[in-house]
Amino acid sequence: MILESNSNGKNSKRIGIVCCEVFEDELLFVIKQHSEIDKIIIVKTESSKYFEDIIRSNFPYEKIRIARELFAPRYLKREEELEIIVYILPLFLHYDPRELKEEVLSACIELQKHSDYLLIYYGLCGNSLNNLEEMLRESRIKLPFGILKDENKEIVDDCVCALLGSKANYIEILTKEPGTFFLTPGFANHWGLFSKRKIETIGENRLKEIGDKLGIENFDAVEMTKYLLREANYKQIVALKYICSNCMDYKSKCQTISSETDLKLSYRKGTIELLNNNLEMAISKMNGE
Repeated sequence: MILESNSNGKNSKRIGIVCCEVFEDELLFVIKQHSEIDKIIIVKTESSKYFEDIIRSNFPYEKIRIARELFAPRYLKREEELEIIVYILPLFLHYDPRELKEEVLSACIELQKHSDYLLIYYGLCGNSLNNLEEMLRESRIKLPFGILKDENKEIVDDCVCALLGSKANYIEILTKEPGTFFLTPGFANHWGLFSKRKIETIGENRLKEIGDKLGIENFDAVEMTKYLLREANYKQIVALKYICSNCMDYKSKCQTISSETDLKLSYRKGTIELLNNNLEMAISKMNGE
């Protein structure tokens, strides 16, 4: 691996992170655990504003850089010994598996020009990315890369699986408590957008048809979400409890969503260990360990 020198003449190492916006708060917390990260670069996208805001609220100005576009590497010169460059992708991509795959690959290709290692904060996502490692190689990604894996070296199913710590924990809850809808901090934070995108996917005409069939005159986003969850046989909402630096209103949002959807709310233990371990591994590889 050939590393570039920064302005001080020292070898500069840079980790590119492709991350779903569902992990924004968790990624903030993980970054805060690593004081050896000298510079945080955020690629400005349609989904990066919230992450930009919470990074600015937690780190000094001189440690942050916003890259409005990813041009040639000479326009994004390295300044510190260890830098990360974060590319946030929108949650709604999960509605279209083909588009999700294309956008993740595109982000990896863009970050490859500016990084020494790629870290992908995604799981299989309903098998949309089940052959991601092969796709990356076929797309001529020459950098070493890491994907979210549990202690058994299995790629996690999705964000819920990652925040429960393993596939085994995920399957155990789904088996013992079928009809469980997991409400992570990311989903809770973007719940309004989640409902809006559902309406756009269904279409206004179909929405009115469903409302007329149910005898509900004002069949809005709240009623539509309640209907969809009921049709999918969800019986409860499970929220996750774990230390996360910017989730102070998470509990309140979960209670509101539980009330709106008429689904009982309970909590299970969560963890950001997998996200932290994957970043630690990337940093170790950069240090030649």
